[in-house]
Amino acid sequence: MTNQEKIEYLKRYGVCLKEVERLQDEKERLKSIRDKVTPTYSDMPKGGGSDKTDISAAIIDLDLEIDDQIVKWIALGEEVRQAIEGVDDYNLRLLLKYRYISMMTFEQVAVTMNYSWRWVHKLHAQALSKVDILVHTDSVL
Repeated sequence: MTNQEKIEYLKRYGVCLKEVERLQDEKERLKSIRDKVTPTYSDMPKGGGSDKTDISAAIIDLDLEIDDQIVKWIALGEEVRQAIEGVDDYNLRLLLKYRYISMMTFEQVAVTMNYSWRWVHKLHAQALSKVDILVHTDSVL
């Protein structure tokens, strides 16, 4: 696997975080809709309108489906985290965590680690050479 392919793989962690956040926002919107949908009890005969309990059940089904998707995205992110944890050198592992887990720019990593920007790039190349990635065929991305 080339370094560029490893970089793309490691960037998936950020994609996973964003997707989980998006799905959680969607869950909140569904909860809001579900909370607004309340059955109305009346002595009057029902018309041809939709049943609000059906709407609530559909929202609950969507909510469960989103939970399943969140679990898959978290598992995918954990694969990336494990690949980084597999790097045996502490400083290289820390650099990868800052870059791909904390999603820092190279400039931010350099400041945080008290290194020059150029040195961070050299260390990054070293770190990539130590990343061992096991690609699963059932990945979401």
